[in-house]
Amino acid sequence: MSVQFFCLHHPDLRTRKRRMLKQFARQSMDVEWIEGFHPRDSAAWDVGPTECSTLELSVALKHREAFQRQVSRAAKVAVVLEDDVELPDGFPALLEGWLAEFDSLHGDLLMIGTCFDIHAPETVPGRSVYCGPGFRTRCAHAYAVTLKASEAILPRLDEIPEAIDHYLNKVVADLGLRICYVEPGIEQLTHRRELVSAIQLRRRRTYRLQVLKRRTKRELRLLAGAARRFARRFPGA
Repeated sequence: MSVQFFCLHHPDLRTRKRRMLKQFARQSMDVEWIEGFHPRDSAAWDVGPTECSTLELSVALKHREAFQRQVSRAAKVAVVLEDDVELPDGFPALLEGWLAEFDSLHGDLLMIGTCFDIHAPETVPGRSVYCGPGFRTRCAHAYAVTLKASEAILPRLDEIPEAIDHYLNKVVADLGLRICYVEPGIEQLTHRRELVSAIQLRRRRTYRLQVLKRRTKRELRLLAGAARRFARRFPGA
């Protein structure tokens, strides 16, 4: 299946782009960047009445741009990634399997990412994609969308009254589109507090120290687990 990849990026966060470029190179992925809609240009944005902050609107407009590019090129499937995801090893091969399952379920929107511990109620071995009547978007940092769904959603994005993931829930419900989940799903590094959130503007030194502390604790846990596995495999070493 031919897939168009987009990565949404705020150009002021240069370290994020470097990190994502390394991931894409390692995985041999050809990804198109969407970097427009800088907050300093917000006076020119016409999205109707909205509860969004300027930064939330900047992100939402990048998502809208991804839909527009998909529709203009008639790309059968688009995969949209925000710049704070951590892709698993072998992501392209995993994605191919997920999209095959997604297609067999006749899905419209595949939530590859997850957040706030939102998951399918039940999972079974050997299966990665699930669909249910109550499924809603799980944040918007990693998802795939079919061309048919994108064509239906795009006109509704002339107005963006609230954050894009919340608004998409309403749009998807109104249009009767079918949402599927990848399990276990990919988390945002900002959600795990391993990157500072640009949306929430928490750039204080104390918050950066908290992020570093959590990241260090996670690495120590991984090292401790590796040490235990080594000890079990090589007793007495």
